[in-house]
Amino acid sequence: MKDIGEYDVRRGGDYIAEVVGPHFTVVVNLEERTCTCKMWQISGMPCVHVTAFVSRVRGLDVIDFVDTYFSIEKFRATYADTVKPMSSKDMWEKVDLPFIVGPPKTIRPRGRPKKKRIRDPNEKKRRHKYTRCKGFGHHRSSCKNPIAELSVHSASIEREGQSNTSRHPQVSDVGTPNPPVRNEEFSSQASIGSTGRMEGQPQRARRGNFQDRRL
Repeated sequence: MKDIGEYDVRRGGDYIAEVVGPHFTVVVNLEERTCTCKMWQISGMPCVHVTAFVSRVRGLDVIDFVDTYFSIEKFRATYADTVKPMSSKDMWEKVDLPFIVGPPKTIRPRGRPKKKRIRDPNEKKRRHKYTRCKGFGHHRSSCKNPIAELSVHSASIEREGQSNTSRHPQVSDVGTPNPPVRNEEFSSQASIGSTGRMEGQPQRARRGNFQDRRL
């Protein structure tokens, strides 16, 4: 059953009222068992407008407005007489008809066949949600809201920056820091060879008359 709370009942008497729905207004008459939407008269079951009206009247039950066709008495009366048995189809008498009964002729309509189902006029439409900004009713080309993921990411970066500054003391508290080491100094260093001097560094001039040893 649909949500009857969406319907406004404006009573004009004890058994007649206007029922205002989200799309249109109908007139319900409980004495004549009629509704201008015609669903009650066609099916015999109270429509949503009748249910909304009956639910607001004290002492009435919607079961009392269901047609007697759906009652147990009518069901028993339908099968009260004897149901005649019938043999199988192979034993039926064959009859030669002067004409051939073929399938009904169908004409395919123009255009592409419809694939979407026909929605009920009272059915609620699903709202599209854009995943980046978490908003409803628009797409990427028409989105004007800030991206929720980036805002959360920037807030986390700011929190990390504040925690780092509080974790490391200022330079004035511990003295002058050591100068940063360049990558060129690491590349110029090498392992000590058999001659006892560092390879990769420029050779210094030696004092005295001793000649440099060459490898």
